This record gives sequence, C-alpha cells and structure tokens, in this order.
Amino acid sequence: MGQIQLTDEDKKVLRYIQEGHDVMSELFDMTGWPGEKLGKVVEKLDESRYIERLALQGLGFWSFRMTDKGNAALPPLSPEDEALREFGLCKRDIDMLKVVKQKGKSRATQLIVDTIQNKADQVDFAGSVVKLLRRGYLSESGFLKRIIEMNPKGEDMLSKV
Repeated sequence: MGQIQLTDEDKKVLRYIQEGHDVMSELFDMTGWPGEKLGKVVEKLDESRYIERLALQGLGFWSFRMTDKGNAALPPLSPEDEALREFGLCKRDIDMLKVVKQKGKSRATQLIVDTIQNKADQVDFAGSVVKLLRRGYLSESGFLKRIIEMNPKGEDMLSKV
C-alpha cells in the first residue's frame, strides 16, 4: 500500500501506541471508539506499515509496535519522552506513579477522580494505570474494588527519572 494521508484519528492511535498503549484492549479504553472503527484504523496503519503486529495469530495479533515510518509521521518526542519510551512509558505514566507513591495504597478509580479534575484526562490516567499494572510497575489487589499500590519495580522507575 502506498503513501496515505493520515487523519487525526490515525495519528491519535499512533501516538497511543508510541506512548506504550500497544495492545488492542488499551486502545479501546483510550479512544472509547466502537470496535469496528478502531479495527479499521489499526488495519489501515498496519497495512500502510506505520505499525506492525507482534504476531499473525494469538495474543500477538492484538499487540503492536511502531515502525520507523510510524514514528516519522508524528512530531518528534522530547528527550525525556524518548528515554521513557524504552520502558514503554510516557510522562503521564510517571506522573501517575508519583501520585500512587504519594497517596499510598488506594482504590484506582477514587485516586484518579480525586487527583485529576478534567474528565478526558481521567480516561488517559486510567489507561496509564492499566498499562502500569500490565507492565509490572504497580501492583493490584481486590476483586470488586481495584486497589493499586507502588511496588519495587515502580519505585525503581521513579528513581531513574
């Protein structure tokens, strides 16, 4: 597939993948779009080689990585963001780690609502919590009330930034 014109929606998905939200379930959460819409955007980006799937079947089919072409389609990252990208993180994730460290063991939803006033930002920070849990920077417990807390890997990350 040749050169295509990227829409704002395409760029939004690319940015989320670049920030480490590289699995389909997180992209659903972050965009809030219906599956059919997100699927079309992801397929377009994959076919045009802006992203690539980690595998052609299984869980890897729903996990993505940026290509050089995808990175070139977005504004350059700051040196800080580029360094965090090595760990699959972005500045928002570090901000969330700092909040969790400051507040201690907390209900995830209450922590986000109490800390972040803007509703759109709450969705982004909720996505960060999911990513931080998946990547092992936070620990969680509880069944109906999701409790999150800092763990040694998260503490180590904060000591590096």
